[in-house]
Amino acid sequence: MKDHRIIRPAALTRDGVYFATDDGMLFAFDRKTGKELWRIKLAKRFMASPIISNEVIYIAGSD
Repeated sequence: MKDHRIIRPAALTRDGVYFATDDGMLFAFDRKTGKELWRIKLAKRFMASPIISNEVIYIAGSD
């Protein structure tokens, strides 16, 4: 993550931490170990923090 800037607060679950970055990346980390679980590059930049409900991650884009 050294080349990605976190722009909004993280979203937390019991087991995970989810970060959006200024270049449209979404990262998931294990809350206990800090290990990166996955990352995904999305087409749009994020306008807000991720929101998690019923095991679904919602993000607001620039459109």
